[in-house]
Amino acid sequence: MRNIFLSLMLLFLAGCATKLTPAAQQLTIISEYSPDKVQQCLKIGEVTGYSRHGFGNDVGIVQATVSAKNKAGAINGSDTLAFTNKTSTFNNAQVSGFVYNCSQARGQSGQVVNAKPTDPKTVYGKAQACQEKGGVWVNDQCVLKVD
Repeated sequence: MRNIFLSLMLLFLAGCATKLTPAAQQLTIISEYSPDKVQQCLKIGEVTGYSRHGFGNDVGIVQATVSAKNKAGAINGSDTLAFTNKTSTFNNAQVSGFVYNCSQARGQSGQVVNAKPTDPKTVYGKAQACQEKGGVWVNDQCVLKVD
C-alpha cells in the first residue's frame, strides 16, 4: 500500500513539472539584473513567469522561473534573460526579467585557422605570427576576431 501511495505521489509531482522549451534552453541567463551586464545588448522585451496556484516558496520559484524562461525563449531574437525580481508567498510565486538580444555584443563572426605542427619551433613561430595579427593561439589554432 505504501509503495502505491509513493508511486502516485511521484506521478502527481511529475505532472506538475513544466519543462523548458528548446528555445528557452539556449538562453544565456543573468541571475541578477545589472545594467553593466547588458550594456552592449538590445532590450527586446519583458517577461513575468508565475507558479501554479498552491506552489510557493522554492518550488514556486522554480516553476515561475521555468515559465519566464519559456516566455523569453518565445520572443523572436531573444538570446539573454536577465532576472529582475523573484517573489514568493505560501501559495504562489512570480519571477520577472528583461529579455535581450546580445548577439552583436558577443562578436559572433570569427575565423579559425587550424594547424597541427609537431615541431615546437614551428608552433612557437605560428603562435607569434598569430599574435602579431591580433589573434590568440589556443590548442594549436589561431583564433582571430573579425568585426
